[in-house]
Amino acid sequence: AHGSLTRAMIARRRKSGGKREKPVLTSFDQGMEVLIRELVRRLGPRVQIGTSAASLEQNAGSFQVSVAGNPEKKFAAKRVVVATPAHVAQGLLQAGYPRLAACLGEIPYAGITVANLIYDRSQISHPLNGFGFLVPPGQGLRIIGSIWTGSVFPEHVTGDRVVVRAMIGGSFDPESPRLPQEKIINLVHADLSRALGAIQGTPKAVRVYRHPKGIPQYELGHLERVVAITREVKEIPGLFLTGNAYTGVGINDCVRNSRALAKQIGGVEAVLDTANPISGGVT
Repeated sequence: AHGSLTRAMIARRRKSGGKREKPVLTSFDQGMEVLIRELVRRLGPRVQIGTSAASLEQNAGSFQVSVAGNPEKKFAAKRVVVATPAHVAQGLLQAGYPRLAACLGEIPYAGITVANLIYDRSQISHPLNGFGFLVPPGQGLRIIGSIWTGSVFPEHVTGDRVVVRAMIGGSFDPESPRLPQEKIINLVHADLSRALGAIQGTPKAVRVYRHPKGIPQYELGHLERVVAITREVKEIPGLFLTGNAYTGVGINDCVRNSRALAKQIGGVEAVLDTANPISGGVT
């Protein structure tokens, strides 16, 4: 819109009357699971939890969705929205739509592991007066970033404790997410100690989450891949794709794209009516 980031920031400042907008980080009071629970509640019995789709094909003018582990059970539908990661969508569509599946298979993913470490506040001398930090390559740390959960969302941390969330992996370090859990914890603890100043003792509790294909990579040529995918989908009336593999990786991108798709399909947007707020506070 403006031709450069600098001109965009100047234009935005002028539009706001010179006031500096403060960025806001958002979460639910009981974690992101609140969003999923509420979607399930709103959709009611139409949602079948614990039922995995195995494949998608067309038969007699309608889509046939087969169920994993139960080949006799199938769902028929006039329209289908595939909102899975691209590599999962590839598997679902391989039999019926091999060209589309091949396009989806070209989107690479990077693995990431998230380690949550809990310390007593007295163990860390750093004031933790921020949201955390990101680590660019070449800084001598293997973690790629850290979020100070208690600083961003104080109500998520009880007592005199500190929760530090750190990420390892990504496209430049594909091996670290595969390390044994003990090595991951020791690695994260050591890197945090280097970044924040010596941490006294060891974590009081830890939890490690592994995501082998956690983040779609928008590598060179991604826009061309999305164009090819869009072209193939247009050849299949009633089929729609959405998710974070195409035009935005964040939860805000997914919500925005899903709302737009719901309006395009028609009749679904009422489920997400903002006049009917999600139960569970937003912080």
